[in-house]
Amino acid sequence: HDTWDYSAHEMTWGGEYSEMQHRGVTIVLLESPGAQTWYLSGTIADSNYFMYRGDTAQSVGTVQIDNTVQLKWRANEAADGDVTFPAGDWDVLIHFDPAPDNNDTFKGQIGMWSYEGSGGSWQSPLASWTGDGTTQDFQATLSLGSFTVDDTKHLWFAIVNMDNSPVPSPLQLKVGSTYSVVISPTTDPGYPIPELATIILFGSGLICLGGYLIVKRRAKSYQRA
Repeated sequence: HDTWDYSAHEMTWGGEYSEMQHRGVTIVLLESPGAQTWYLSGTIADSNYFMYRGDTAQSVGTVQIDNTVQLKWRANEAADGDVTFPAGDWDVLIHFDPAPDNNDTFKGQIGMWSYEGSGGSWQSPLASWTGDGTTQDFQATLSLGSFTVDDTKHLWFAIVNMDNSPVPSPLQLKVGSTYSVVISPTTDPGYPIPELATIILFGSGLICLGGYLIVKRRAKSYQRA
């Protein structure tokens, strides 16, 4: 079958189509770009927090997470079309300075939301950690099912300080450079580009256009002959 128009057409391999000889076929195989690393950034003075894909040049800073408060980081780029993440393992690495004590429990989430943080959803399960007074680096793997980041919306990461003690015990999260990161699974479709189906359709259109121009030129050369 071909994509000459909106109807289905058939031809014999090596045969002719509209009096034009079949010469060859082009096949395009698209591969996932694999895991991507998002580096958290920000300072206590910031009102908005971003995470940057593959960018370790952000200034080192500290973000404070008060009791029962959720802080959220959004990808600095919005999805360019619906981007579907197949099921896979997400790795989260968080660095605290100073180390959380044994009263500090915190959880991390990954999801899809608008730029303003509305109209989206968090994925489950959640990452969960508890301080011990000495550990500063915490790591967790979240095995998430497939989910989609809708066109113009953002990939988000959030962390919540679960401590509801009346005694203030804010967590100090260190960000910037390579301190705190979120790593997508190897099934990452290449966010923020469109999902694979969209790319295939676009690529097929380019191939068909190229094939049409070649056939048109050959048809003209045949007419001259």
